Amino acid sequence: MNKTIVTTLVAVAIGLAGQANAQFAGAVVDYTPGTLLNSEWDTGQPFNNPNAVLGQPGGMCDPNTWPNVYSLFNPPDDTTALTGIGAGGQLTLQLQNYVNVSPVTVSPVAYGIGVWSNVGLRDVSAGYVGTTGSSAATISPPSSAVVSVSADGFHWITLNSGSAITFGMPGNYYLNAGPYDSSAPATPQLANFGQPFIVSGSAGTLSSLDGKTNDQLLATLNGSAGGTWLSLDGLGLDKVGYIRFSDVPDNEELDLSTVSINSSLAGAPVPAPEPTGTAFLLIGALALVSAKKRGRRE
Repeated sequence: MNKTIVTTLVAVAIGLAGQANAQFAGAVVDYTPGTLLNSEWDTGQPFNNPNAVLGQPGGMCDPNTWPNVYSLFNPPDDTTALTGIGAGGQLTLQLQNYVNVSPVTVSPVAYGIGVWSNVGLRDVSAGYVGTTGSSAATISPPSSAVVSVSADGFHWITLNSGSAITFGMPGNYYLNAGPYDSSAPATPQLANFGQPFIVSGSAGTLSSLDGKTNDQLLATLNGSAGGTWLSLDGLGLDKVGYIRFSDVPDNEELDLSTVSINSSLAGAPVPAPEPTGTAFLLIGALALVSAKKRGRRE
């Protein structure tokens, strides 16, 4: 095989490794969109596809109309990439793998779940080369929601003492792309969606991105794909397999791109929820009807 081709394949494999090891939301348990206010800019379609938040996000934003890489300055804006939750709405997701909360094995704080939404940084550079202001700001105001987690999908614990959590951190897909590139790098190096964005032992904030160029921002992320990371400390749970977003304030819409878990805390795959008592009664009734039908035929 051509030596150049081999080298390229190895580079691509190394770049893919970070995301290949990440685990994401694997199934939608329930979804009520609520009052959606936003829509895809070119089609006017609302972000009401619940499955858009599942699995690994794509590296290109709006690939069919105006393709650009998914970067800190260019977030997803496509009905295939965003799931919206408005006031009165709710989204419950089953994770692909459990997050092992206890014992904590990676740091004093168990940042176990990362959340990415339609948040991009405001570019203050004259030539749009990707530079934040002295106080980093986002293109549009971030949205918030009450977040609850569960080990089994039935018993829930609310994070942040029941108060809403703001999702205002941008995300990034490639480690070696410009903020507005119209195609993926020839030898892509991918950011790691399973690596929490940590600065000095705590989850990174917008202030961590103050006054930086694109290259400096990527260095600050240190391989992470960014996002808002949630602490699972002090919940009394040894693992988390489900997450729920609800109680979005009036006049807001939380548009989720993806949800992932800290790869260092990844446990066993999460099985499908067992049927509730009502479901068991329905299954029993159907079995009884089926038995009676068989008896008549016999």
